[in-house]
Amino acid sequence: MGTHHHSDDPWRVRVDDGDGKPCGAGVLLDERHVLTCAHVVRYAGASPGGTAAHVRIKSVACTPEWTGTARVAPESWVHRSGTRRGDVALLRLDEPTGCRAHASLWRAPISGGKVRVYGFPAAEPYGIGTDAELAGSGGREGEWGLLNRIRTGSPWIEAGYSGAGVVALGGEFAGRVIGIVVADYVNAGARAAWMLPTETVLAYLPQVERYVAGGLANHLGASDDIPPDDVLSDALRLALTQELTRLLDGPWAGTVVLHCDVKPSNIIRFKEESAVGPRDRVRLIDFGSVRTVHDLGPVAEYTEAYAPPKHRAPRPDPEHARPTAGFDLFCLGMTLTELCREHLRDRTAPGVDSLHLLLERATDTADPERRFVSARQFAEQLSGVIRQVVTATPGRGPVQRASALFGSMTDPLHGGLGAVRPVGHWITAGPGADRVLTLSAPFSSPAPRDAAAGAARAAVRSRSPAGRRPGDRGARRVPGRAAAR
Repeated sequence: MGTHHHSDDPWRVRVDDGDGKPCGAGVLLDERHVLTCAHVVRYAGASPGGTAAHVRIKSVACTPEWTGTARVAPESWVHRSGTRRGDVALLRLDEPTGCRAHASLWRAPISGGKVRVYGFPAAEPYGIGTDAELAGSGGREGEWGLLNRIRTGSPWIEAGYSGAGVVALGGEFAGRVIGIVVADYVNAGARAAWMLPTETVLAYLPQVERYVAGGLANHLGASDDIPPDDVLSDALRLALTQELTRLLDGPWAGTVVLHCDVKPSNIIRFKEESAVGPRDRVRLIDFGSVRTVHDLGPVAEYTEAYAPPKHRAPRPDPEHARPTAGFDLFCLGMTLTELCREHLRDRTAPGVDSLHLLLERATDTADPERRFVSARQFAEQLSGVIRQVVTATPGRGPVQRASALFGSMTDPLHGGLGAVRPVGHWITAGPGADRVLTLSAPFSSPAPRDAAAGAARAAVRSRSPAGRRPGDRGARRVPGRAAAR
């Protein structure tokens, strides 16, 4: 018997019809199972109820080559034709391959980075690879990831690449399969393609979980340089949650798109290389429930345990009548409650009482108007909790951070709150549609010997009632209702 050899990525296979005509690509998960696209199986005529009994699986990275027949595994074919959702199938080989080559599927962010795919276009039946740039979730359904072309003139994704494993080329997931190619896309000369991320595959085919790797955010641990008995693990859970609030405060989230299913299992944690070393990062995944803010009607798909309660006396929760960013923020509050459940029991520990107050506000069902209305509000209050915890950690000093409401500190006020905004900023502030007060642009405190600033202060004192400074009790109050409580 000859020796069995592998080339790079030996899990790569080709999916043919019964006559041996190439129809697409696949990922060998073990000796008996191959992951591919549902439409590839349909093209080969072997979809459930199709004209063919099986497809043929052919190795392309093994010497000697092997081939075998395969059929759709029970309840393992999902195809929503005409949409950017689903389109995945798990095939079971009739006989084991005898080859130990296989791939794991990794949960990974798809917001950026380079990847490589290897497909079988008509002109290259033995396969050819090409590189692409990840560009985040795409399409209204949000389940697929967008792949952009990197170089004009290089091979590009076309028919024959569907089902091919998408391999990350850099970062923590370098060399890992993070999804499969699901479609090519050509529009007015701008070429792009789509992939199905691992988390979406898992959502449709839970039976492939045994082949999936990569941690979820509900398994957060302490950072390496923090004592393990710290009550909130150096606020790592809080810091990662704060990063999620920044994602929810992005140029699209909350203002254009709502995720509508924020929960621990839809958050992945990974390390990202930076100039100062590896840094913990989190990303939202599984955009199966995503909707735009312009969509009318209630949210159709969500996880009830983390969402605002649909039925609430004396009237339904407003987020179910017309969802806003508050829907995701409520889910985020419930998620943080779940992640910190064990650490919330001792309210005397640093930051825990403040965290209780934050979570009570974020998930208030009795008075929905009290809840956070923007991710920026949530992050601002959460940052205060983080500073309490970090400051109380042995060997850590006070944490200084610029305030969103106060100006920079002058020398006489060093260590205090900073330079208070002028009363005029508050008087002229007006509530927007989201009930948040809009203040004048941030400012810097003048130098102590600034002549112009001294003249301005003298003018303000001359207009104030005797014995009363602007801002004293009894000064004019801000019209409207402030959002913070």
